[in-house]
Amino acid sequence: MTTQNTTHMVGIDESLTDVPGWALEAALESRIEAHRYMDETDRVLARYEDVDTLFPSIEVLELLGVNVAKLADALDNGLDARLFGLVIDDGLKIDEFNQTLEAGINIPSFNEGMEHLVDQQRLMAIHSDPVERTMHCHGECGCNE
Repeated sequence: MTTQNTTHMVGIDESLTDVPGWALEAALESRIEAHRYMDETDRVLARYEDVDTLFPSIEVLELLGVNVAKLADALDNGLDARLFGLVIDDGLKIDEFNQTLEAGINIPSFNEGMEHLVDQQRLMAIHSDPVERTMHCHGECGCNE
């Protein structure tokens, strides 16, 4: 995990600037890990066996270029971890996502947008043709979805 400068970690009290970098990294990783699992049971089981996670590990997120400090703040403030995992798997534009986090994210609106994107991707998997998708939205496709 790369070292995070405390001045870039929103929500960190300025009195913590004398805390060693490894401790801040561990705290940040803990905050991210708290949101990666469906429930506490999966979080505990992950120590002993492979379990499904909602989104990639902090190491993978860093490799992708995600501002993990800002992401931790957003997750702590209600960013939907399940939806985040689905859109990151679907090709979320990391640079634009980071800009949104840095500019200040409206979390309820962002969650709605992610949900809409996930729904549209699911609909495209069911109906690849735009006409069929339109019929689906009007309940006239007969697919029972």
